[in-house]
Amino acid sequence: MWSDVPLGQDPGRPTVRTVAQLAGVSATTVSHVLNGGGGGATRVSEATRERVKTAAAELGYAPAQYARSMRIGRTEQVCLIADYPDTPWVQTMAREISRAAAAHGYTTMMFIGDGWERHLLRQGADGAVIALGSMSAMGSEHLAPFVARGIGLVAVGKRMEPRGFDVVYWDDRAASTAAMRHLLETRRRIAFLRNYPDSVGEKSARFASYVSQLRAAKIPVEPDLIRDTRGSREEAYREALDLLSGPKRPDAIFATSDLGAISALWAAHHLGVDVPGELSIVGVGNSSEGRLADPELTSVGPVDMLTRVAETLIDRVQDPRQEGRLIRVPWRLHRRGTS
Repeated sequence: MWSDVPLGQDPGRPTVRTVAQLAGVSATTVSHVLNGGGGGATRVSEATRERVKTAAAELGYAPAQYARSMRIGRTEQVCLIADYPDTPWVQTMAREISRAAAAHGYTTMMFIGDGWERHLLRQGADGAVIALGSMSAMGSEHLAPFVARGIGLVAVGKRMEPRGFDVVYWDDRAASTAAMRHLLETRRRIAFLRNYPDSVGEKSARFASYVSQLRAAKIPVEPDLIRDTRGSREEAYREALDLLSGPKRPDAIFATSDLGAISALWAAHHLGVDVPGELSIVGVGNSSEGRLADPELTSVGPVDMLTRVAETLIDRVQDPRQEGRLIRVPWRLHRRGTS
């Protein structure tokens, strides 16, 4: 038996034709109402529009995104490009971008690691937020091919020249120094949980603050108190357990992310170490997850920065040719229950 369903299409999937049959109109009318096609001479009454939309909803029909993108000249999609999807920082950023995008008719997708450059060069999205650790080695010229294609970009983290894209950055040195000074008011043996030595580690403002403030307090830097977590909750938890189970337990932990700090808090709870009585913990990010911790996490970070990132992306996507902006977001120490 022959079928009029195109090769490769699910026979049970609704089409323009099935929507038209249910609504009692032509396929051209359905295309005009749902896909924006049909030609300038086509006129559809409000009653017919409602009938078509009701039929489409009843059948669960959605227009083919690729065909629609080709026709209207945009994808109506934005991307978040990040390294560590499990971190409270990235999760909050994804939520804020998705919320802002949906309010303006865009869908949101997320890239972890590689593949994003090829996707954008193929015009796979109208805009993107780029929040990668590798941005430390990335210059403005690296983003030029995407800007030339009219893709709205927002780079997050590193200060660079905003050539046709926006840059949202921060200087975390002062806030990290404030965190260390706060810990040193009552603590002497401070451990350091970092993601990677070459990203948030030896070359970073956070690690520089850790070392400089220990030396200013005449406290030696102990290599055994410096642990790498590879951006993983499990690794951070294991390293914190090892630190807190040893014979010379630290009395404070400064973690370069809220993920690491919350993992350290879990480890302390598991071992029965009182926080903040016996152990102080400070993270980085000022995340909503940290504010839900028990006790509430002391953290270095901004206020509403990720909402600002999302709003900047939508503004850039809607006008990708506007002059690039350099947006500095202040960070500070948020003192709460873990220190």
